[in-house]
Amino acid sequence: MADKKALTLWEDITPLARNEWICWTIAPKRLETRTEHVKRVVSELKDGMRRPCCWIGCTHRKDKEISPSVRWALSRKRA
Repeated sequence: MADKKALTLWEDITPLARNEWICWTIAPKRLETRTEHVKRVVSELKDGMRRPCCWIGCTHRKDKEISPSVRWALSRKRA
């Protein structure tokens, strides 16, 4: 990460928060959208955000079950 302030902020958040940012960044299918998400991570960390806003959570994690609310949101997204 070339932005030292963003790196310091990144290192200050919890591993779970980092995982959410990473998942939020790689979730989009289009490279352009993922690239925009990377830029937003830097910007939003610097704005004081510690987690992605309005993110339903990481659905790829196998160490926990998907909550009923996330399951509902995913079913609406696919409909």
